[in-house]
Parts: sequence; structure tokens; C-alpha cells
Amino acid sequence: MNRKNSLTVSRSLKKIFWAVFLLTLVSYGLAEEVFFDQGKTDWKIYLSPAAEPAERYGAEELQRVLKKISGADFEIVSTEEKPVSHTIVLGDLAHPQVQEKARLLKLSPSQLEQISVFTLERCLYLVGNQPRAVLYAVYSFLQKQLGVRWFWPGPSGEFVPEKKTWVLPELREHYQPDFLYRGFHLCGDWREAQSFKEWMARNFINIYRHASRPEEKKYGFYSFWSSHNARLPQQLFSTHPEYFAEVGGQRYAENICFSHPETERLVAEDLAAYVRNHPYLEILSIFPADNMTYCQCEKCRARDVSTNWFQFYNRLTTRLKGEFPGLKFATVAYQGYRNVPACPIENTHLLEYCSYDRCNIHLFAQSDCQRNQQSLAEIEKWRKTGLNLGLYGYEFDIFSRNFRFVPFFSLLEEEIKTLKKMGFISVIPEIPLSPKTGPEVQVASVQNRLPVYLYARLLWNPEEKVTDLLSDWCQTIFGPAARTMFQYYQLLDQAWSSLPVHRTILGDATSMAELFLSPSLRETAAQLLTAASETLTSWPGQPGEKAQAALQREKILLRQWDNLVQSKAQLRPVSLPLLTRPSEIKERSYQVSLTEPSRKTTVATTVKLAWSGQQLLLDWLCQLPEENRPDATDRNDSGDRVELILSPGLAGPVWHFLADARGNSRCYREFNQKQEHTWHADWQAEVSRRGSSWSVLMNLPFSSLAECPLAGDVWQMKLVRQSQTTTGVIKTSFPPGEDMSGLLFTGVVTTGRKLLWWSGAPEKEKEREVNLMPEFLEAGWEMDRVTSETELVSVYSRCQVFWFRHPHGSNRISQKLWKELLVPAIAAGALAIFESYLPMPLEQYFQQPDFKLIYVSVRDVPLAGRKSQFLAPGEWSTTPFNILPRLKSRITPCYGFQPEKMEGWTVLATAPKSRTESFPYILVRKYGQGMIVVLGSEIPVSRVALLENFYHFFQQEKATLR
Repeated sequence: MNRKNSLTVSRSLKKIFWAVFLLTLVSYGLAEEVFFDQGKTDWKIYLSPAAEPAERYGAEELQRVLKKISGADFEIVSTEEKPVSHTIVLGDLAHPQVQEKARLLKLSPSQLEQISVFTLERCLYLVGNQPRAVLYAVYSFLQKQLGVRWFWPGPSGEFVPEKKTWVLPELREHYQPDFLYRGFHLCGDWREAQSFKEWMARNFINIYRHASRPEEKKYGFYSFWSSHNARLPQQLFSTHPEYFAEVGGQRYAENICFSHPETERLVAEDLAAYVRNHPYLEILSIFPADNMTYCQCEKCRARDVSTNWFQFYNRLTTRLKGEFPGLKFATVAYQGYRNVPACPIENTHLLEYCSYDRCNIHLFAQSDCQRNQQSLAEIEKWRKTGLNLGLYGYEFDIFSRNFRFVPFFSLLEEEIKTLKKMGFISVIPEIPLSPKTGPEVQVASVQNRLPVYLYARLLWNPEEKVTDLLSDWCQTIFGPAARTMFQYYQLLDQAWSSLPVHRTILGDATSMAELFLSPSLRETAAQLLTAASETLTSWPGQPGEKAQAALQREKILLRQWDNLVQSKAQLRPVSLPLLTRPSEIKERSYQVSLTEPSRKTTVATTVKLAWSGQQLLLDWLCQLPEENRPDATDRNDSGDRVELILSPGLAGPVWHFLADARGNSRCYREFNQKQEHTWHADWQAEVSRRGSSWSVLMNLPFSSLAECPLAGDVWQMKLVRQSQTTTGVIKTSFPPGEDMSGLLFTGVVTTGRKLLWWSGAPEKEKEREVNLMPEFLEAGWEMDRVTSETELVSVYSRCQVFWFRHPHGSNRISQKLWKELLVPAIAAGALAIFESYLPMPLEQYFQQPDFKLIYVSVRDVPLAGRKSQFLAPGEWSTTPFNILPRLKSRITPCYGFQPEKMEGWTVLATAPKSRTESFPYILVRKYGQGMIVVLGSEIPVSRVALLENFYHFFQQEKATLR
């Protein structure tokens, strides 16, 4: 064959090769196909009649979302027939067509989900090796290929792009996650729990710990029950105390004896009954009561707590597995049994390490964070046991009071990557859905919707970078403002991880508000949010509206931190009552007086303040100077004016509203250090004259400010009056000087009840008292927190209740004021509550020797034994709040007061002083027309409930006080 013929044959062979290859491409669906066009499609969703709930739900979700994207109807066909072209195949390895192509789809039986998103034979395969994997294949396709996002629970968190036409590309995607169990423990199934479950499924979460019912199989959840369930009913204690924990020679119902054979039998029977009633249960996690009252009987104390518990667990699970051979058992390493025991742990599919002592500010890699280094060392000990390990996390429990948004994005990424490296098979942190009631933005899971989303995505794929996830969040939600918002989140993340403190769990956000939201961070963060807002004004339509709503939420979350900063600042607080009608301001309001202490001559001015939810209301009453009154020969009131200076804080605008005695009014705004006199607000100032005074009623709709406060928000305010006299201008203000006042918007209608709170240790107690103020306000009490005698003198006369916290601390009231003001006020009918863990010389305050109290403290009584010994009958413990159960069951105070002479005193509650003695921790006595209550510190009941109950008790007793 000559060279020319050889080349011809070679070219022919190449043509044949490429023809066959192209045919192969078409055969396997590698050529692109039109998926939908102009609201129409010829594609169908193919589902086996024997499909599992998760597969059916996946088909329904796919159909619903594709309709939202394209407007096209994708029919669901339930058949065993072999799929034809333009078919979307959903199924697992039980599906004949999936089984036939399992090798090509890279699917095999495995505990870990395997998902495959493949185009084959002009069909789209959304399949997996198990039913939940099929659901995840659907969600993966929608998210990766069509840009769908479920950022937070509920309709507002669903982002579905609309498309006219879309061509299905070649797809060859296969994925298997690293963690077998990815979950959230919803603490409280009350606030939108159903929406949260749907959201978890859409973000590849497969456990939520509450023994998922069969109907929840559609979400792909394992049925996992986890509880402090190794326990006995407390009513058994009266007949069989030997089944319960022995501490110091006494038995306590708080926990069980791990050595008694009857305890083991009864606990096993109780657990078996639960499993029988929940036959769909797949994993049973067992651990004892949530306290450290561990049995110290002779047999139990022969071993350490951890070994004692896990030997008991071994025996329990051995009993149970005989009846339930298919049930998997799990347990936790927690509290006194968090150490590795001296015995093997048997019958265990999973052991979860409880990480409540890790620092939630610093990375594991930060070697100078001792808490994290200790946690890693303990985890390493557990790894050596060879058990399947999981993490029971508390990252979202960092605060138990004043829940706040926590921007610890880098920490979450590093934690999950570390757990993957350590070989953990499970990660299930707690997610609080509290509080049950109140504004949605005060719910912990709502505040932390961004970090919760990031956590879910990282659980599914630990190799993702948190910066990529943040960028996608910003781009999807904020569009043209994405870059600015990305900078905002990074700023917060860096500020959080740079904090010079360590925080584990169950803290109070107030304690670190000033550290986190420093002045520089506050200013920069506010500027970025303002810049994002200005950018979004040019983004039209629904995407722009959703972006503005999401941005407003971010502003609220930052303001919640700022509210704590403002509450702790040295600002004179003004608590605005909520009115049902604006006209109520005359009767229901907070009243202040304007003063100028540096001048001897002043002009009387009082202002009543309130809000209605839609507007801020101020009612000014201004006495005219002598020379400007109607009978004055030279009347001149043109210079008499008032001014409200108002700001929402967070480097936001400052608004000025002015009105004068002749009915003129104007307003202007300061923003970015510039005065904007062209700015206008739709507000009203109604001026009227009455003889020697003039008044003005200001009504400021929040809609005209483009800022609307929520209950609990703290803004800043200053009230100024300028009076022109013959001797010059007199300026008075509230507060005096250059300071601003804190303006707290309460969520209740005022009741007119006023409480004076005296702090004898103001620096030590400041944080506690800042938190108490909104609690009292929500209960209808106007609280004046007083730390100086000047403040005390100005407010005491209008208060029905005095609460003296540590009155003999470093900050004491002079004997003169006790004698001249306070004691007479109590005798005239006030309720006085004295609370302290320090001695209190009541006999000195009241100048009566029989008031002497002996300071008493508990000694040598275990926590389990510190229960109320005596509780007097009566409404004091039940009305309006039933505090009796807590007084009976919770730990009593360490300190109390024993009257030297009991005559005149009534004991309402006692606590154990030793194993044979007790002491009073709640005492009352009459005093003239008033009443005195003495409390040991740290009674396990909210102070609001105590106040309400004692006030009610006082009112009931008043008839007998005369």
C-alpha cells in the first residue's frame, strides 16, 4: 500500500472512530438537552410505585421547585417500566433501573449516603444508594445546577431563581459525605419547628434526636431518641429509697444507684416499654439524670463515677439487645462520666463527647487557649478506645440569657474540619428555639440563622471554605451589595475571634457586649450596613425587596448587641411605656424634669414620654419665666423653645425636632457629620398656651424616620429647653450636661407601678441589674435603678416598692436618709424587700433593736440535700405565679438570716443549715402600714415572680396591717 492510500485509510479510520464516539456520547446523554423553555417541558419525573417516603418527597420537592423556576409542570409518573428519553429517574439501589446501572452511577451499599447526579441515555438520574440519598440528590441538583438556596427555615429563606429557558448539561456528579450522622438537637419543638425540619432536610441534615415518627421518614431523618432516660420515677423514692443515690449517708431522688440490681431491672423495663411504644426507633441513646448527685453507697464508691455508670450501661444494653436485636445503642460522655472509664464500653454504636467546656471564641489551633487544648486532649483519650465517636456540641448555647447573633464563622469551619480529621462519625449540636413567645428576632435560632446554615453546609461537605459559603450567601441575598455585606461579615468574624476572653456555654451576652462591639467596630459595621442599604435602593422588584428585608434583619441583630452596650453605659434610662392609643399619654407615660444644676435660676419644664408602636409621643409642659407671663409688662416669648434630639445609635442619623412657644416648628438631620436642613419628617407639634405656661404635644411617626424600633430596643435621646429672659438665655436639659439618655422601648402597657432598686454594690451588680430592668418592665413595673442618694431623693416618693440589694455593701445609704425618708415611707405603706448574701443591720436602719438579724450560711450539706425544709402555706407562693414547685425542687440559697428575736417575724421558707439544723431564707414582718421582706440571695425563682407574689401578698395583708 502506498503512502497516499495509507493516509486515506488512516483518515477513514479516524472518521469511523469519531462517529462511534459521538454515537456513544449521545447514547449516554452527554449531548445537551433543553430541560424547559417558556413555561413548557416534555420531561417527566419517574418514580417506582414501591418508592420510599423520602423518594416520594424528593419527587414532590423537585416538581414544586422546578415549577417555581420555570413555570413548567413536570409530571410525576409512578411506574416500573424502563424510562424513556427526557425522564428524570429517582430511586435507590432497590430500583431495578438504578441497580442495573449501579456501577456506572458509582453506587454501592453503604451506611454513608452516596448520591449520583448523572445524565445517561438522554435521561437525568437523581439517585442514591438509600432513600435519603435520593432526596439529597434532588437537593444537590437544584442547588448546584439551578442556584436554589434554603438559607433559613420558612418561605422567606427560600431563594429560587426564575428562568425562561434552561439546557441540561452533561452531568457526572457523585458524592459521599464524611459524617454518617449530621444533626441538630432542637431544644424545644415550639418555634416554627416544622419549618426547621423541612429546612434541615433541604440542607442534608439526617437527625434531630426526637425519635422521628414514621411520617418524618420523608425528610430522611434517622429515628434517634436521646434523653436523660436512665432514671426512675420520683414517687418510687418514698417506698424504695435504696434504689436512688446515696450521698453522705442519705438517699436523694435526684439520681439512681448504679449498683442496685432492682434499679437496673426497673430502668431496663422502662426503656423497653418506650421502645415497644416506638417500634420505628433505630437508635436509642441512654444516659442518667442531668445532675452530679452520683451514688456513694459502699458498692458505688468502690469505682469511679465514669466506670460505675458505663458498667451499669453495659448491663442495661445487654438486657435490651436480647429483645431488640436490631436496635442500635448510643450514649454520651458528660459531666462526671466524661472521663474514659476503666472498663470497656459494650453494645455501643456511637458515643458522643459533650464539648461544653470548649472555648467558643478561639480556634482549636490557638495553643494559648487552655480550654480548647484540654478539650482536644480529652477527645484524644476517647479516640484511643476505638469507639465510634460523635460530638454533642453546644456552640449555639454560648448564651442562656440575652441570646445574640454570634459571628464565629471561622471557628465553625475549623471545628468541623478538625472533627473530620479525628474520624468522628457524628456531629449533633443543640439549637435553642427559645424563647417560646415574643418577637421572632429574639429567638436564638433566628438570630443565628447564618452560622446555623454554615454549620449545616460544612457538615455535608467539610472541605467547603466558609468564605465561599459566605460569598454565596451575600451574592444570592444581597446582589449588588454582596461585596459590602461580605466585608461586614468578615469584620464581625475577625472581631469575634480576636476577643481577649474565653467563653464556654450558658453565659450572658451582656458580659461581653462592650468587648465585642467596640466603638471602632460599631462605627465601621454601621457604615457598611448603611452603604449596603444605599446600594440596594437601586435593586428593583422582589429580589430587591427580599434583600432589603434581610438587611433590615442584620441591622436588628447588630442593634441587639448595641442595646446591651447602651444598657450598660452610664446613661440615665428612660423606659417608654407602650400605649394602646396616643391619647393615653396624659395618663400613662414616663415623666422627666429638665434641670441645669450649675445655675441657681431655672425654669420649670416637665416632659411625658411614651410610644404606641408606630410613633413616639412627647407632651411638654413649660412654665414661662416671670417676665414673660401674661401679667408682665414686657412680654417676650419668641426665644422660648424646646428641642428633641433623637438617634437610633449605631452611628446612625441624629434627628432634631424643634418647636417654640409661638407655634413654629422645624426639623433637620445630622448624618455622616453633616447637617441636612433640607431633610423633612412628617411630624406634628401642637402648641397651646395656658396662662403662665405653654405646652407642645409632639407626634413623630417612625415611618417618617425610616427606622422603627422593636420592643427592647435602646435608642438615644436628649431633651433641651431654651428660655429667653431679661438676664439672658437659660438652657435646661435632660439629662443635664452633654450626655444622652438611653431610651428603652418597652413591650407592655404601663401599670403605674414603680420600683426603686438600690444597688449596694453597683459595679459588681451592674450587669445583673441591667438584665433585670427589661424583665421588670415587661411585667409592668417602672424600675428606677438608684446608686446615689441624690437619685434616691428624686424618685423615692413615687415608688410603691423598694428593693434593697446588698444595702450594707460598699455603697450605703446614710442613716439620715433611712430616718427621714425611707423608714417613714415604709411605715406609710410601702413594700420593702431586702436581699443580700452579706450581713444586713436592719436594727440600725430602723433604729429598733428587735429587728436584729443573725447572718447564717449552709455548711456540710451536699447540693442534693439543699432543698427547702419548710414552706409556709398561703398565696405568697402560688399567686399570681406558682413558684412553689421551684421552691420545692431547686437548690436553696447558701445564706439566710435568723432573727435574734422571733417576735413579729413570720418565716415563709427555710433551708438546711446542716444535716440537723435549718435557717430561714424568706422572712416577712409588718411595719406600720407597710411590709418588710428579707431574702437570702440567689433564691431559684425569678425576681419578677418574687416581686409580683410579695406585692400581691402585701395587698392581701393590708387590711390586717392597721
